[in-house]
Amino acid sequence: MTNSQEKTLKLHPLAIIGISDHYTRISTGGSVLPPTSATIGLLFGHKETFSNECIITIIDAEEVETSPDPSTSTLTALQMTHIQTKIELHQKVFPQHQVVGWYKVIQGTTTNEEEDGALPTPHDINIHNGWMREFNPQPVFLLMDSSERKSYQNKAGNTDGEDAREKLDRDEELPIALYEIMNGTGDGGSGSAFVNLEFGLETFGPERIAVEKVFRTKPKALTNPSTSIGADVQTTSSTADSKPAPAPAPAPATSEHTNTPQITEAELHIQSLVKSVDAMNARVAILLDFLHKTKDGSIEPNHELLRQVMSLVKQLPLVMGRTILNDDGSGSNANANSNSTSGEIGKEYENQHGDVLVMSYLAALAKTTKSVITYSEKFRLMEESVSSDAVKRPYGRHGHNPRGDANVPMHMGMYMD
Repeated sequence: MTNSQEKTLKLHPLAIIGISDHYTRISTGGSVLPPTSATIGLLFGHKETFSNECIITIIDAEEVETSPDPSTSTLTALQMTHIQTKIELHQKVFPQHQVVGWYKVIQGTTTNEEEDGALPTPHDINIHNGWMREFNPQPVFLLMDSSERKSYQNKAGNTDGEDAREKLDRDEELPIALYEIMNGTGDGGSGSAFVNLEFGLETFGPERIAVEKVFRTKPKALTNPSTSIGADVQTTSSTADSKPAPAPAPAPATSEHTNTPQITEAELHIQSLVKSVDAMNARVAILLDFLHKTKDGSIEPNHELLRQVMSLVKQLPLVMGRTILNDDGSGSNANANSNSTSGEIGKEYENQHGDVLVMSYLAALAKTTKSVITYSEKFRLMEESVSSDAVKRPYGRHGHNPRGDANVPMHMGMYMD
């Protein structure tokens, strides 16, 4: 891959989920490695090289066994053998995949508020130029920041729309950065440095369905975050496995973990609604800021966006024209004093509501009538069948002549047996 080639990186959600799961298992004690060990693994995908473009697609991620000491950048021969075995097993299931790079999850330690997130370290350069070169001569490096994101603080001088736009950009930004290395000319690669790469998200149809299922699956009850990690791990392992987790002694019934309040499904649903309303309010603030600036002449009018806004506004009268009940029970329009057309809008809404009720009533009536007609038709067919059987078999099913008429053959009634 030459420097003149344009690099296009595509990251799949399945790889992000795999990296997050790896970090969660290590940080919560669900791995054989200690919680303080480094979260490092390999990135699988494929690379397509053209004359002036190189497309690297990252599809999956697999953890690797490294040293428990996060400051160690070298691996033993046994660890290298385990990594090679894992690569071979992965390629047996997905033969089209190859190692395209590696990842690491760290927690940012920057104190500057303007510089959020974590940055690569010289230790990462040693890994990139060290054992990683054995599996890919030109790997990419994915760095995920696991530090808790601080709440957004409104900046002085910003309008509500500008603050809402910055907040949305901050919330939608992934704590992920992709790098390639630029090797220096110093001894041992002392002049090497990471260069940030732009990337985009891409997904397949089945992968999209699986990811949506993961995000929609919510636990029935969540424990309070203030509970100790050890108690959470024991509860999780005993729930996931059919046998309890080993412990020195059983916890007493009056432990803090037992009395911890739990979050119900209703509370989870309410939290989801609150986040949705918050995001909608932010987008409305951005829209209002755009309209105010367009009206004041601060920005050039964008007629395409203005037509979209007009189309959206035309859908609002049926919502804004609601009537409210007075103390005496009579109805009055909420915006009658401020807008003379509010009464007409409310009347139009009532007329449409009445039309919908009439249509629903007629549909129910038509369905009932159809059911009665179908039942009557079935009853008529059954009566005709009974009458036909009576004509064809005048002396009973077995041809018996109850009157003993000698002029009628005894076998006439047996044609229908």
